[in-house]
Amino acid sequence: MRLVFIRPGIGISVFLVAFAAIFGGPRPSAANPVSTDANPTIVFSRGQGNEGTALWTVGPSGRGLIQVTHPPMGSGDKFPEWSPDRRRIAFYRWVRHGEDERGDPVYRSDLMVVNADGHGLERLLAGAYGDRPAWSPDGKRLAFRTYARSESISTIGVDGSGLRRLITGHAVGLSDTENPVWSPSGREIAFNQWIDEAERTWYFVVNARGGRPRLLTPRFTSGMTYWPLAWSPSGIEMAFLSTPAACLGGCPAGVDGRTWLYVAKRDGSDRRKLVAGLSTRDRERPKWSPDGSKILVERGGDDVEAPDSAWVVNPVNRKMLRVARNTDGAAWSPDGRQIAFVRHIEDAPGDLYVVGMNGGGATLLARSVITDGDFDW
Repeated sequence: MRLVFIRPGIGISVFLVAFAAIFGGPRPSAANPVSTDANPTIVFSRGQGNEGTALWTVGPSGRGLIQVTHPPMGSGDKFPEWSPDRRRIAFYRWVRHGEDERGDPVYRSDLMVVNADGHGLERLLAGAYGDRPAWSPDGKRLAFRTYARSESISTIGVDGSGLRRLITGHAVGLSDTENPVWSPSGREIAFNQWIDEAERTWYFVVNARGGRPRLLTPRFTSGMTYWPLAWSPSGIEMAFLSTPAACLGGCPAGVDGRTWLYVAKRDGSDRRKLVAGLSTRDRERPKWSPDGSKILVERGGDDVEAPDSAWVVNPVNRKMLRVARNTDGAAWSPDGRQIAFVRHIEDAPGDLYVVGMNGGGATLLARSVITDGDFDW
């Protein structure tokens, strides 16, 4: 499935596959709840295309498969993210909004929240831009990308109040703000800003209440494209992927075009080059283990002939361990003992698996899961 985005206000045009899979399932109830924090569930989007997809949860043993949302005809739910207390799920609902001049469906993406048991569904904002919503550490606000004359980073309260437009591309003379991520303290939000002429992105940071953005790492701005960053749990360090900007359209002779995993202090000092050959498919960010001792990345190719593999990297001694092959969107369990991932062939829906942090045999949890790592644990 290939998505073609047009800025919301104009609409989002999507080229669909020939069908959209629609799955039924039991509605959660007091007698059939999602699992507790002692046995945390994985939330994922199931289906194909932008209509008929719904959110489901499943336990790490494969038991307790429950359909959480039941989108109406002509809509579908994607990009779920658990709240820090795991009581609510933020996601986007794609709603059919007419057709374009070629007769292709046009969709609007609405920012939604729902309780973990499927009740309390609320629409926070119609026409958000479709990036993954990012919960503040205290669970009171969501950061996301939207569009109003120019792309921007905004936040909103989880009750739908207090919409704040923090920054736009035009405000800093650049374009395409994206990938917001809260600092562990919740006081700041970092994001990527594309530099069109040089095909680079830089890291900026802005106060979570608004204000003038500033470069997070001024020393990083020479000739590189920086993919979404990830704060360490302590907030002292950050992990990120970087590729030479000159190689985005094909590398000049003699230039190392590989994507590297780096770790650096928050201000960009003590930068360490760890691992080469990382995948930037769908701009996945590296993922710190909950205790901050390891980093989960995907390494390999971007197609079925050279699929990605999930690797655990020790940022101190650079030791690496491959825990699973043919993975998409690998993510840590909340206790750091397991890793979930989607395994798929080409653009078909994949299957959701879980494996131990040291590798070994993987357990199948659910089939027909949307690819591109569309799940959260």
